[in-house]
Amino acid sequence: MKLVECLEEADSYIRLQVRSSRQAVNRALVVARGFLKRAGLPLSPNFEVVARELLENAVVHGNGNEMSCSVCFSLRVEGEAEILVEVEDEGRGFDYGALDLTIPLNPQRSGKRGLALVNALSERLEFNAKGNRVAAYLALKQEGN
Repeated sequence: MKLVECLEEADSYIRLQVRSSRQAVNRALVVARGFLKRAGLPLSPNFEVVARELLENAVVHGNGNEMSCSVCFSLRVEGEAEILVEVEDEGRGFDYGALDLTIPLNPQRSGKRGLALVNALSERLEFNAKGNRVAAYLALKQEGN
């Protein structure tokens, strides 16, 4: 399998299979930026942070950095106001109900910030029952733009 393989693409949707590696995450983000540009959508800094955090969480925590595993990464334009970023790993999942999604007050705390940051930058987050797939909904237009 290549680092990143496009499984499906349409005007408002792209689905990628991403190998579990940091290099593949970087390549997937390049492909995603190209899709957004072709779709005429703004490249939001929120998108970059959310997509990278979700992909890296899936690679490191979901798939345990196992190169034989992959991550499914998809983007879907939801009308004129939102984009859906969805990431699913091959891991056993986790109890997302026990998550503390508040951003830590101590900036020295290095762990458990990724999903809190994703939550803060997203309109909403949704998890599947198993806890190995997360969907983040992002506003396309930022206030004041």
